[in-house]
Amino acid sequence: MKVTITMENPSGLHARPAVLLADRASKLEAEIRLYAHGKEAKATDVLEIMGLGITCGSEVTVEASGPEATAAVYTLAGMLAAKDIYR
Repeated sequence: MKVTITMENPSGLHARPAVLLADRASKLEAEIRLYAHGKEAKATDVLEIMGLGITCGSEVTVEASGPEATAAVYTLAGMLAAKDIYR
């Protein structure tokens, strides 16, 4: 399952929200990957997420497989799409 969203946070995806995203992804029973700017990252790896260079306006695809794939995709896509990822 996959969903594509546009990053709305004016600060983009910097270190602190990347940590929150990876932490949330690690608690879900799914293999989750993020795609942006022609690059791919494991959603549980902060350095890989940071390497995607996600800024405000970037299109990000969240793709997951496994028992909690649907929850994983919508949870992470919702975090990325939120103007305030710290919620």
